[in-house]
Order: sequence, then structure tokens, then C-alpha cells
Amino acid sequence: GKETLYSVRWIPIGGFCAMEGEEEDSDDARALYRKSSLQKFAIFAAGPLMNGVLALIIMILIALVSGMPSTVIGTVDDGMPAKEAGIIPGDVILSSDGKEINEWSDVGEIISEEKNSVDIMLERDGKQYSVSVTPKYSEKEKRYMLGITSKPVHSPGKACVQGVRATAGMTVVMYRVLAKLVTGEVSTKEI
Repeated sequence: GKETLYSVRWIPIGGFCAMEGEEEDSDDARALYRKSSLQKFAIFAAGPLMNGVLALIIMILIALVSGMPSTVIGTVDDGMPAKEAGIIPGDVILSSDGKEINEWSDVGEIISEEKNSVDIMLERDGKQYSVSVTPKYSEKEKRYMLGITSKPVHSPGKACVQGVRATAGMTVVMYRVLAKLVTGEVSTKEI
């Protein structure tokens, strides 16, 4: 560039930025050491901020490509209670034991601990109907299951929401682990 030297390293992992006047005096009026404290803070905060923005964009793209779970049933496993109850792919779960189902995670929370019969309200071809299903315990999964999976949806709006949630969740976990490292609750061997 006219004022910037760009370089590609032998091992192109990560990156760095060396600014005019960062380590030594410079005659340039725009040199870093001539900036106010607030301007220096903004300059140094820009890097980590953009790392956060990049993480957010990556999480949104992952959610968009892989899809987000919906309340629409994607698959029904043979030999499992859902199949025996007549549930088929494409059915939409509306409620379980009278509790409204808004997200796929609601289904898992209700069923994974349930040993007894569960009344599920479904919608198929615009008509609602109810089935009673008794979850089956899976030794492999160590929880009760019906044998259904969610049909993923690829919605840009939902992907943005999921990307923000995932990025925020990982950020919170990261800071919690760092705090536990300082207090000694977590060993460096666990990282």
C-alpha cells in the first residue's frame, strides 16, 4: 500500500499490527504516541472487538449452514415409542403434557426425565391430534427417548439469533473458566 507494509509469513497463522510511533518516537503527526489516551484505547480495543465480530459472523454462518432445530419432526426411529404411536416425519409438536412447545429443547427437557406416558399434541396436514407415548430408556444415551429428531430450518433471522446466543454463551464460559483458573477452582491441566 501507499502507507502500509503488508507481509505474508512462512507460517501464516494469526496476525499482528505494528503502528507508526508504537515503539519509538516518530516525526509523523499521526504517530501512535502522539494520540490521546482515549484514542489509544480505541485503537487497541479495535483488534479484540473485531475478533469478537469475526467469532459472531462464524457462529451465524455455522448456524445457517447446519440449520437450527425446529418443532417439526425430521426422522422417526424404527422400534422406538414414537414410531409405535404413529408419529411420522413432518408432524409438528405443539405441546407435551399441556405445556406449549416453542423450541426443540423444550421437547428434550420434558421427555429426557419422563418415565411415564407423555401426551403430545401434534399437527399434521393442518389438523391437530393427540398421541400418548411412553418414553424408552436408552442405556447408550443415559436418558429417556421417543426416537425422534428435529428437522433443521435454515433461516437467516434465526441463524443470527442463534449466532448471538452461541457467541455470548462461549464468551461467558471463557470468562468463568479464566476466573476459576485465578481462584484455583480449575487446574491448568484441564484447559
